[in-house]
Amino acid sequence: MKRLYKITALFFAVCIAAAPIFAIDGGGSIAAGIDLQLPIKLPTSPISVKNFERLEFYLQQNMDKAGNYNFYLDTSYLFLFSGDFSKSSKKTFIKNIVDIDQLNFSFLFPLSNQKNLSFIFGRFPVVDYTNTILKQKIDGAKVGIDFQTWQANFTLGYTGLLNTYTNPLYAVPMKYSNPVYVLSPAFITMNADANFYVGKYSHRLGFEFMSFFQPKLSPGYQMYFTAFAGGQIIPRLVFDLSTTLTVRKFRTNTRTQVGGLLIGDLTYYFKPLNASVGFRALYASGANPSNGEGSFVGFSRLPLSKISGIVPSDVVSFGLSGSLKPIEDLHLKFTTDLYLKGSKPTTGEKVFSGFQWGFNLDYILMQSFYLNFELGHFIGEKGRGAFLGSLKLMLTF
Repeated sequence: MKRLYKITALFFAVCIAAAPIFAIDGGGSIAAGIDLQLPIKLPTSPISVKNFERLEFYLQQNMDKAGNYNFYLDTSYLFLFSGDFSKSSKKTFIKNIVDIDQLNFSFLFPLSNQKNLSFIFGRFPVVDYTNTILKQKIDGAKVGIDFQTWQANFTLGYTGLLNTYTNPLYAVPMKYSNPVYVLSPAFITMNADANFYVGKYSHRLGFEFMSFFQPKLSPGYQMYFTAFAGGQIIPRLVFDLSTTLTVRKFRTNTRTQVGGLLIGDLTYYFKPLNASVGFRALYASGANPSNGEGSFVGFSRLPLSKISGIVPSDVVSFGLSGSLKPIEDLHLKFTTDLYLKGSKPTTGEKVFSGFQWGFNLDYILMQSFYLNFELGHFIGEKGRGAFLGSLKLMLTF
């Protein structure tokens, strides 16, 4: 924790020293939300209520006249309340979380013919191509190359200074000693990706390699290799395919684990009302009892279902979605998803894992007020499940 304070103080000192020379831009947001989850045909399960209030501030400073060199700081305070209420008991939990969401310097070096070289170091967000394996912040450096017809990125980072409350991983801390800021498990990450545009419709082809090593474990690593392709089949009909192979091992006395992830998307866009209809199929491998290999597991913990908590591991899912924008600042979306077990069921297990439908409304008023309303219903075996209602409001300034 002391090391984090020293790094933070150094960044602030540099920013303050340069503040009188260059223009500073700042702002923030105030957000609040509530989730209500009601169990269905589960008499012993409680009613779950979650509430949050979030205050966020950002500061951006140009360090050159062209605006190619920038400093960015984003901090937040989050109040969380969760409660489980049943006829016989009441359990409530409160958390006050302070975080540095971003703290970085970025540099853009224009080359000839709209070719660019970019560089960023500090704390910044990262997300993998599938949006399923890695989605969080990271401390480190990233180099990007953009040559129009192809791009490449290289990232080197560290996770041990992040707040685990806002960056949930499958790996969890040994203990949660601090209610405000708990350091995440320490991984060194080295990632690289590249993509190319080819053909009449500029189809996108590429690969992504991600590796995570735990310095205190020997061995202790997770590696992911993704190949992907996407683009138009015909005008307004877009496909996206990706396949991922993962290899992981922790400690010498454990077996090397191998898993796979396959995702396919097909979306058609309509001109009227900016509407679209989409289909998604996802397969995340399950455990193989014959050789002891484990299920596919991502790095960041990213559930597929907000209601049931189903994660992309040992699951097959099929989803249909539709969206439209009847006016510029109003977006409506409806989804249905079927979840099946990814591996062969053992005695007593079922192939069917659940069915879910959801409705989502996003509305922006006067560019500063944002409203999100969400309804969903998860139906499991014999009709058991849960109903979710969610409301979020945000004001930016």
